[in-house]
Amino acid sequence: MTSRFAVAALAAGIVLATTVAAAPAVNGVTPQDQQAMVGLIKYLYEGYANGVADRKSYFETVPWDIDTGGIVAKLDKCQTVTGDQVIDFDYPSDSQDPMIQNLSVVYEGSTKPGHATVKATFGRGEGKPVVLHYDMTLYQEAPLARRWGVSNIRIEDADGKQDMLKNLKEILAGDCKTFAKD
Repeated sequence: MTSRFAVAALAAGIVLATTVAAAPAVNGVTPQDQQAMVGLIKYLYEGYANGVADRKSYFETVPWDIDTGGIVAKLDKCQTVTGDQVIDFDYPSDSQDPMIQNLSVVYEGSTKPGHATVKATFGRGEGKPVVLHYDMTLYQEAPLARRWGVSNIRIEDADGKQDMLKNLKEILAGDCKTFAKD
């Protein structure tokens, strides 16, 4: 009888351990989510190996979250209607002339449910490596399936730190203010 209880206790422990390991993290980011986010950011950098002429603007290729995508659309409309290039800076490469070497993309973590960060690190030939933090937001409401979108790009380089979303909002409030309410 004692051995049955021991076997039952052992089996219960294995089931519990398996359930805990298979359950999504408390913050809602599963291992599949981590892979998807890292893959998404790696894919964004695929065109950089082909040079500037072969690559679309990052505004067109980054899978934006809904809110940031709205800001990007307004800035794009501003540039199209006015003919002015209000953004002449490529955030994913942290430059005007993209050149990246030794790209590394890793899942960085999550601070609250539905939000996570992916870190991309690369060199540009010499000097301190560039570190970009892609803030990601989860969407899983109809009509869209569960997906992650980029809500911000934060840059750390030899010149300091930059916040893309803050910069885009400043441009929208200044140079493109007539398009801010569209």
